Amino acid sequence: MMVSENKSEGTVAAQTPPAAGTETALAAIFFALALVHLAALGGFSHRYPRADVHPLEIQIMGGALVAVWPLFVLEALVRGRLAWLQGQRFWGLTQALVVLVVPPLRLGFRGYYRTEEIWLPLLSWQKADKQLYRRLEKFFSIPMICLALLVLPILVLEYGWPEWREQYGWFGPTLDAASAAIWLAFALEFILLVNLSSNKLQFCFRHWIELLIVVLPLVEIMPALLTDLVPALRLLRILRLQQLGRFGRVYRLRALVTKLWRAFLILEIVQRLTGQTPEKRLRKLRELLAAKQEEIEELKAEIAQLEERVRQAQGEAAGTKSVKGQT
Repeated sequence: MMVSENKSEGTVAAQTPPAAGTETALAAIFFALALVHLAALGGFSHRYPRADVHPLEIQIMGGALVAVWPLFVLEALVRGRLAWLQGQRFWGLTQALVVLVVPPLRLGFRGYYRTEEIWLPLLSWQKADKQLYRRLEKFFSIPMICLALLVLPILVLEYGWPEWREQYGWFGPTLDAASAAIWLAFALEFILLVNLSSNKLQFCFRHWIELLIVVLPLVEIMPALLTDLVPALRLLRILRLQQLGRFGRVYRLRALVTKLWRAFLILEIVQRLTGQTPEKRLRKLRELLAAKQEEIEELKAEIAQLEERVRQAQGEAAGTKSVKGQT
């Protein structure tokens, strides 16, 4: 009996985090770093293609993107190593690669040892389940509508007074900063909710508008970024500029992507404002009922397991007493 108790205690000790405070501190630090990286990416993607961008802006935002990357590389190695030791090799390596390629996706990741929980500002550790998903979805709903509505005055100012971008130095950066703030909010919501969803591919299909809102500004900067980073493409761009006077196709592509981004934002506003129809409310209530029933079944299964363990412990205790009585 003593041997089984020691084994049980050893198993509990192996599953207990060696330093819960350290894990919490690291979770808070890397959440902040991922948010900084996401904000810098938003500013970079909205300002880099503009003709009125100042080189110092690019240096600051690009420097922020590069400066925090080594920390994510180190964190990815640690996360991959711990997942390997915990027997979750494929999932751990996948998460490590995701962090290496796109550090902002680190937002909403489970803890190193708290594999069923995520750390969030003001909320600390929360169980990553459907209930938290619904809480965050409800929390984001109204603020996201308000932020998305900002695209309307941006459109009015940009197309109503296009000459202001050249006349006033503050006009262009202000509009781009507002667009970047909208993008940042949508990206933060999307990353947190997709990390909480049980089927991430299905989530992306169901929320394809939000996915495009997040992806399109990154697509917009690709032609200009590639031509500036790759020497061969830069030479090709110079030759084409000499022949055509303007890199016309790239500019038209960027304008098209920008218009698509704003169109999807407006479509998202309409969907969110009209989302509380009786049919959609009924569907959500049915999904909530199914989730509650699933939780009840899980509780019943856990109760049955605990009852079985209690019966086994009582049986072992009774057997021990009978052996002592015979001796």
